[in-house]
Formats: sequence, structure tokens, C-alpha cells
Amino acid sequence: MQYLLSKVPRISAEMALLMYKSGKVIIADAMNKRTYKKYHILGSINLPGDGKKDLDRISMAKLPISKNKKIIVYCD
Repeated sequence: MQYLLSKVPRISAEMALLMYKSGKVIIADAMNKRTYKKYHILGSINLPGDGKKDLDRISMAKLPISKNKKIIVYCD
């Protein structure tokens, strides 16, 4: 698992903000539900890794998901 994580590109908060403002990304928050409610980035969708419920959240958010958009995932 650590090997796979080392392959994930990391960006700064400033870069994430610029990308978000450009409209070219979707922000996914991987924090638990309670922490998300208190600290989430406005406009993010909460995907705490609970399987089908995550898929339901994506569906309920009605995001205009495009294959041309990148996904930024963050957690605490």
C-alpha cells in the first residue's frame, strides 16, 4: 500500500485552490462524516471510504462529472 501511495502526486493547498477556481477539478474530502461537517472545504463532496454509501453521495450530489476534470482528494 505504501508503494502505491508514493505514486500519488501531491500538490500544495495553494495549487489546489487555483485548480478549484479554474473549474477544472472536483474536490473530494476523505475525512469521516463528523470531521467533514466541521472542517470541509465548501463545494467538496464527502467520500470517507464506506463503499456503496460513497457512490450514493456522488449520485445525490448531481455533480457534472467530466472525464476532463481531475479529482483532488484531501483528508485531515
